[in-house]
Amino acid sequence: MRIYLTICALLLSACGEGTRTVAEVYVPPDLLEPVAGWTGPVPVNEGMLISATAAEMRGRLQCNGDKLTIAEIVLPSR
Repeated sequence: MRIYLTICALLLSACGEGTRTVAEVYVPPDLLEPVAGWTGPVPVNEGMLISATAAEMRGRLQCNGDKLTIAEIVLPSR
């Protein structure tokens, strides 16, 4: 019975003048593509480990940059 009351309260709270409409926001598709990190074989020596670490760092920085750009597009007043 409690679940029904909760559902009714949620449905009623969605009605009224305080509701918002969602605007369409365009996010470029290249920002939504996954970024590859290290795609080579498992590192077996120090040089390969350094290359793998650098590739993972570049991928992480690219992902963080993409997230910040998407945030600026979706939340311009922030």
